[in-house]
Amino acid sequence: MASEAIVVNYQKKLLESHRTSPVELLFYTSVFGSVFLFIIVTVFTSELFHALDFLVDHPECNLYAVLFSVFGYGGNYYFLFCLCYFILTLSAGMFSVLTLLEDFSPMFVGLVVVSKTALTVVSSFFLFPKPLTILHIVGCMLVFGSLFGHVLIKHR
Repeated sequence: MASEAIVVNYQKKLLESHRTSPVELLFYTSVFGSVFLFIIVTVFTSELFHALDFLVDHPECNLYAVLFSVFGYGGNYYFLFCLCYFILTLSAGMFSVLTLLEDFSPMFVGLVVVSKTALTVVSSFFLFPKPLTILHIVGCMLVFGSLFGHVLIKHR
């Protein structure tokens, strides 16, 4: 949530100061995030180097890795469908948040994003029954209480 708060405020600042469109902001945010995560995975965890070393030591696995990457989701067309669906839904969600950011404050956009996440978590309790603990309730109270408190302080 902290990173979401930072990103939403920074994106609002970029939209206002550079007069960029939400599509441009979405593109550059995605590129920066991809490069940033790639650096984290390669430099700090060295997982990529371990995987490449394994593939060099076991060349028979290279064919399996390629085949699983292409056909691993039940066939070529199903894989492409899943990939397109994922990209479209992710882009639509991010684009709608950036469009909201053009018209509303970062606080409101943060509330929408947190509410969407909360709705997802609550619906998961109905779809996949699990026990509701006091920590879940305290977490919800902290998140929405802080947002509500921020709105109250801002409007006084």
